[in-house]
Amino acid sequence: MIKEFKEFISRGNMMDLAVGVIIGSAFTAIVNSLVKDLINPLIGLFIGKIDLSNLKLTIGEATFRYGSFLNAVINFLIIALVVFILMKLVNKFTIKKEVEKETSYMKGLKNSIGEAATGSNIIKDIIDTNIELLQEMDIVELEKSLDQAVEWIKNSRKLYVLGARGSYALAYYLYFMLKEFREGVELMISGASDFTDKLLYSQKEDLLFTISFHPYTNFTCQVTEFFKEHGNKVITVTDKKDSTLGNISDLVLTTKNGEKAYTFVPGIVLINALLVKLGMEDKENVMDRFDKLKEITDRFNIYIDK
Repeated sequence: MIKEFKEFISRGNMMDLAVGVIIGSAFTAIVNSLVKDLINPLIGLFIGKIDLSNLKLTIGEATFRYGSFLNAVINFLIIALVVFILMKLVNKFTIKKEVEKETSYMKGLKNSIGEAATGSNIIKDIIDTNIELLQEMDIVELEKSLDQAVEWIKNSRKLYVLGARGSYALAYYLYFMLKEFREGVELMISGASDFTDKLLYSQKEDLLFTISFHPYTNFTCQVTEFFKEHGNKVITVTDKKDSTLGNISDLVLTTKNGEKAYTFVPGIVLINALLVKLGMEDKENVMDRFDKLKEITDRFNIYIDK
């Protein structure tokens, strides 16, 4: 029990919560001063000094001090607006720095090579890293998000799968498997001239499924923005909800790639879970398609049978 308590109080989210409470308490005083000493006097220049706290309504022996309530509501709205503006400004200057700290394709591989000790068990180290990343996945939240993703995919006219450079492997895997489930699956590839034709004939009922991890490519961001601007729903698998792609997506599935080594294992697990959920939604038809596919591959000797 003592061990469990020690693990509980040392968990990262518990420490983050403690820091948040402390900073939040200190920040409250700053916000209150900003509202009281700067915002309210500024408003007073235009509407004059109005004290709503004295407004009241008396019915019989009951007194309704609605003025104090209105004051509280106005103060709340002002404080909420100030906090919103401040957080927008803070995020504008900090999000880029936070994202830059995340791992990238070559950085992860570089760390793996540079930090590996001679004679160490490389396979075990990589397996351990992947196990840690899988254990950090928020399974409950991801299950809900996957259910929503399945619903959107089922109801879409066409499904566009987007992934560039390092994320292309995951995108192609999802595309390759999904096209056996249903018609109307398109793979968006950077550098291919026909991607403009795909954008030309896209419709509002289509769905974009983006896969991208930091560093995000211009192609991925631009195509995602195009779909978003044209009213399409966007599902994104990425490393952070509050990121360049996460902020322009309707549904974000987050999975980390690690710092010791860059890995797609959590991403593959996520995609496989999505494929299984999709297959279970229309199990009979999906199984019939698999049987027909087996018949076709056998008929044309697609695979070497030795």
